[in-house]
Amino acid sequence: MSAVAPLAVDRARPPGLTRVLVRLKLRLVVNRARSTRNGSFGLAMSVLFGVAAAGAGLLFGLVAGPTLEPHDRDAILVLAPNLLVLAWAVLPLATFGNDETLDPGRLVLFPLRRGPLLRGLLAASFVGPVPVAAVTTTVGVAIGFGGASGVLVALPAGALALVMAVAASRALSTTLAAALSSRRSRDAAIVIGSLIAVSFQFLRFVRLPSVSASVLDHIVAVARWTPPGLLGRSVVEARGGHWLVALAALVPALVVVPLLLLWWGRALDRALTVVVSGSTPSRRRRDAAAAAAAAGPAGPAPGGSPPRPALALLPAWLPFVPASPVGAVAARDLRYSWRDPRRKSALLVRTLLAVGGPIWLLVQAGDPPPEVVLLAAGVAYVAVLGSFNQFGLDGGALWSDLASGDRLRTLLVGKNLSALLQVVPAVAVSSAVLAVATGGWVYVPAALLLGAGAVGVGLGVADVVSIKVPFKVPESRGPFGGGAFGAGGGGQGFVTGLTLFAASLVQNLVLAPIAVASGLAVAFAPAALLVVAPVGAAYGYGIWRAGLGMAVRQGWWREPELLAAVDPARSG
Repeated sequence: MSAVAPLAVDRARPPGLTRVLVRLKLRLVVNRARSTRNGSFGLAMSVLFGVAAAGAGLLFGLVAGPTLEPHDRDAILVLAPNLLVLAWAVLPLATFGNDETLDPGRLVLFPLRRGPLLRGLLAASFVGPVPVAAVTTTVGVAIGFGGASGVLVALPAGALALVMAVAASRALSTTLAAALSSRRSRDAAIVIGSLIAVSFQFLRFVRLPSVSASVLDHIVAVARWTPPGLLGRSVVEARGGHWLVALAALVPALVVVPLLLLWWGRALDRALTVVVSGSTPSRRRRDAAAAAAAAGPAGPAPGGSPPRPALALLPAWLPFVPASPVGAVAARDLRYSWRDPRRKSALLVRTLLAVGGPIWLLVQAGDPPPEVVLLAAGVAYVAVLGSFNQFGLDGGALWSDLASGDRLRTLLVGKNLSALLQVVPAVAVSSAVLAVATGGWVYVPAALLLGAGAVGVGLGVADVVSIKVPFKVPESRGPFGGGAFGAGGGGQGFVTGLTLFAASLVQNLVLAPIAVASGLAVAFAPAALLVVAPVGAAYGYGIWRAGLGMAVRQGWWREPELLAAVDPARSG
């Protein structure tokens, strides 16, 4: 009897989980770039952008640090860590961003301990063009602003600021995601996120040179006592030779970072192991009462579930929406607008801009003329920008529409009707607010007609863009994303931004005749608006019909490509 050869056992030490997750992040980013249309181009451009931003940040730190005045240098060192932590933690929540390439929810079945998993996810958070740019800029600021005497403290302080930013972002997003299990909680988060997003938009109009130096000094005086601000303060003290004070300023961050990691770890454990019901007690009571009323005194059939009350598709408050396939698509999109968090956020931002934009304009102008009411038509221009990817939010559900026999023209017209019903009230509210403040009620009809023309032009361009350059919107909005700093797709964000920028340029060019004609009429002959406004509305209608026809003709041959482009399951 021959001897059995012993099994060969590989006694090599397996790689650590941190290395595995970092390599997995890199591999998934590359695979996504390969599997998506224009993904390789987007990834290459994202890398070039990250390298350029990293070089610019490093150059700024090395050049500006030694040349700035001590007062300005100290203010930057105190404010920069606070802004880094705030941006890394808040921007993903405000923009509903996430990191789709590395979701620990898919690792829930593996026997992974919390400590190695946290270390791996923390290291993977720094993989990507934008995180690398942030790290490089931090190194440049630490070397340039710390000087020869303070660089030994500046580099550890910069590392602590980066780790604190990532830990705060992950802990906050994971905790909120675990808490947002009911629609009421998600609605509250949408309101808060939309307010933050709108506030960021209004910050663009703040004239920083007009802000008094005393206000900035007061902000710096308060920010220097926060844990990130103390990190900047430690660099200032080390540069001045006060080493004991500099080391003492690092202590709060050394305490806060482990606490943030502990918070993130416990929230991650709960998110991966606890299943929370998504319905509130009041919702469950209403469902039970409705089911009991529908079942009658005999109750539900044996072995069957209680029937749910029927819900009409066409809303009663929109009787003019036709009971046709077009009306069904429009009603469905309207219902999704206040049920889907992504669409609800866009709708809320649009409403806030419609009301807040005129108020801001009135505050800035002081005593504006009545003709300013015509600027309410600009709300339509801004609102239609969200329609450039009309099928992206449908995702894989678009297959059921096309397989059921719905024509592409029906889907586009229904979605356009839904967008029109959402934009017109915003234009009406904006024009009414401006008219109340300026007394320019005579310009309200012209503003509504010009707004209708802007909607027509925007939807005509949006129909063509939605067919020619569709892109997927990830369905998962889990708690494990890195958002704006997570480098989540393989360059998909760059391609998307480039597409939207090009589409907005085309929209501006097509809208130019209406804008020029309206401006000339207001400047030289306001009575000419009686002709310009109706002609502008007719012009917008003609552009919409032309864009719709072009989209339908090109989309009939591209339905398989359209389905593949918007399906989030094909993410690589």
